Amino acid sequence: TTEERMEKGNSTGSDMVGVQKPHQNKNAKGNFLQQFWNWDSYSSYVIFHLFFVAVLASMHTQMGDSELYIEVLGTLSLGIEALLPLPQAVSNYRKKSTEGLSKVLIGTWFLGDAFKTIYALVKAAPMQFWACGMFQLAMDCVILLQMLVYRKKKKK
Repeated sequence: TTEERMEKGNSTGSDMVGVQKPHQNKNAKGNFLQQFWNWDSYSSYVIFHLFFVAVLASMHTQMGDSELYIEVLGTLSLGIEALLPLPQAVSNYRKKSTEGLSKVLIGTWFLGDAFKTIYALVKAAPMQFWACGMFQLAMDCVILLQMLVYRKKKKK
């Protein structure tokens, strides 16, 4: 039951195997990035985001007129967005499965990334827009290919 899973430390109630909160894993010293999103409580999650927004607001107040700051901030945000499909592709590869992955989700990712990239190319947007868009399209194609390859293996 959900209550049993929560007692074992999986507060989401999901059936994810091996998920532990940082305070439950005695060997978590080197696992900061791996454990980062396993919040102990909703309030700690909110506090982190309030702090993060305050830091960004302070930086923007201090450097908002700097062209270099704006370019770096924009490039970082485009780069982070471009990397969104990468964990899914890696997870699919490790599991050799795309079970549970929505075809509609991947289809809309692909269409959105295609339209965004075409728009950036047609409007002669700065390089980071179309480069990140092309990377996203490539990752979308990898995931679509995984869906085809792993679907065939499942049927065998």
